[in-house]
Amino acid sequence: MESSGSSPTCSPYHGSAMAEFNSYSAYSGYESRLYTYNLDLSSLTNPVLAYMMYHDNGYSSYTGEGVQVQVSTDGGTTWTDLESLNQRVSTVNEWRQDTVSLSAYVGKTIMIGFLGHSE
Repeated sequence: MESSGSSPTCSPYHGSAMAEFNSYSAYSGYESRLYTYNLDLSSLTNPVLAYMMYHDNGYSSYTGEGVQVQVSTDGGTTWTDLESLNQRVSTVNEWRQDTVSLSAYVGKTIMIGFLGHSE
């Protein structure tokens, strides 16, 4: 966990720490996944994943950089994309909340992955 972001600099949205995928220092095409352990959705009726991501206006031509939210139902062996790439590039520097429905996974135990992608 990081206490601040770099390239661009930013503070955590809430609290004193955040996860950081530093695409600025990574090679083009590099990917790294942060994932949860098993989440039991058996008692939920309409689960939704909500997360915050920092967007910035640096290197605006790098539209292939960002985070891909994924799900695994087999303990992390295979991953399925839950939405299209959440691009880092924006016209303003800001934290934004994104939400993803998990209703297709009610009654199952899943893992959520955040796959950072560098361009």
